[in-house]
Amino acid sequence: MKSHPHPNRKEWEQIAEDLQETADRLPPGNDKEAVQRKALQMRKAVEIGNWLVSPGVLPPR
Repeated sequence: MKSHPHPNRKEWEQIAEDLQETADRLPPGNDKEAVQRKALQMRKAVEIGNWLVSPGVLPPR
């Protein structure tokens, strides 16, 4: 897995995908669960980031 010092949202998506692929290759156990948990955290971070920058409901014209 490559290093990501200050990722943007697109890079966070890639990090989550990389982590999930890593978890898929691990045997069942604590290490696999930890990597899966980190992948989920990254996916949630992307969702929250997308929500924070969304324009939301626009006022009527």
